[in-house]
Amino acid sequence: MLRRLVSSPTRIAGWAGLAAVLVGILLIATATHPTAGWFAYAPLSDTTFVPDQHPWQERAGQALVAVGAVVVAFVVGRLSAQRRP
Repeated sequence: MLRRLVSSPTRIAGWAGLAAVLVGILLIATATHPTAGWFAYAPLSDTTFVPDQHPWQERAGQALVAVGAVVVAFVVGRLSAQRRP
């Protein structure tokens, strides 16, 4: 059964794309997000709140999800156009 799942480079690319999507979602889910709202106001400290800062995990996760989704879409299209034996 395992041989059938990875029988061609197209299927291997499909599994790699699916893995990239899952890792990207995991990175996005575990990224720490900056707090906003009342806690962003700090009048007595020397720090300045910048709301546009995002952790690297969020950017990398978004890129992995995008690349993985494109790869999976390519693989699904390629496998759907193949002739059945």
